[in-house]
Amino acid sequence: MRRGDILTWITIVYDPVYLTEPVIRSSEYRLALNQQIPPYPCTVIEEVDRPDGVVPHHLPNTNPFLNEFSKKYDIPGEAALGGPETMYPELARKITAAKNPGMKK
Repeated sequence: MRRGDILTWITIVYDPVYLTEPVIRSSEYRLALNQQIPPYPCTVIEEVDRPDGVVPHHLPNTNPFLNEFSKKYDIPGEAALGGPETMYPELARKITAAKNPGMKK
């Protein structure tokens, strides 16, 4: 959508295989006719030296680092792993109730 010099770009992704809800992203751009973007000096480097064909991985249920984040910040594992339920306020209430069992709901 264009309104004067402002362009709003909205993208909606529907993917029932990987997403439980649509992902909606928007960006806004201002028209700048005389804008000069200098070339970006890129250099290619290899950060980790591995033999060809080696892909670092962990087999299912063998990742030793899976619970590091949840232990470090003292939150439940399911909250640290993400997912659709982690974006709603109900999860914060569940975490608070779990840490304070005598608390009123």
